[in-house]
Amino acid sequence: MPELAINPWLSLWRYPRRTFRHLLDEAPGYNVLTLASLTGIAAALGQASGHGLGSQVALWPLLAICLLLGPLMGLAELWIGSWLLSRIGRWLGGEADSAEMRTVMAWSGLPNVLGLVTWGGMIAELGILVFAPRSPELMQSLAQHKGFVIAAALQLLLGIWSLWLLCIGVSEAQRLPMLKALLNLLLTAMAALVLLSPIKLLLDQLLA
Repeated sequence: MPELAINPWLSLWRYPRRTFRHLLDEAPGYNVLTLASLTGIAAALGQASGHGLGSQVALWPLLAICLLLGPLMGLAELWIGSWLLSRIGRWLGGEADSAEMRTVMAWSGLPNVLGLVTWGGMIAELGILVFAPRSPELMQSLAQHKGFVIAAALQLLLGIWSLWLLCIGVSEAQRLPMLKALLNLLLTAMAALVLLSPIKLLLDQLLA
């Protein structure tokens, strides 16, 4: 395993641009698969909660599905997203290849990986209610749990932080100004929606 001049697990929080540059120059594949898999689990838990799958599947089988499918989702998003970011970035004058974009995507997901702790806290406190359909009555009940409110707020902040890190990472890898990096992300998101919309429709039908 390559040795880095900095510890990215710590320095990314304070010095994101410098950390991305060290990763890209010294070890572009460092822990990429691990981070993408963990980010995928967090995303799977979010999808299960957002779709209210707790009304259809018991808690432990639902968690098992998220643990099994989450890494696959994370890795698929990593490869597709990095390819799109690289290709679209070239149109904007960027320089990064897909491998460099995978590094940026994986490490920008570090806040969401930390968010797994909040998921654990919410599930420990509320169980299957975390994945129940979001009716007004349920939301009113959940709002009375201080732990849930704090965890949900932390997840929101960590998600925003992750997006901010992604924008910084794209800017550093592509050697583009922040506005062009943001455009790179927006165009990539639009392209991904077009390419993946048939799959999303199929999943929505299966989960309905």
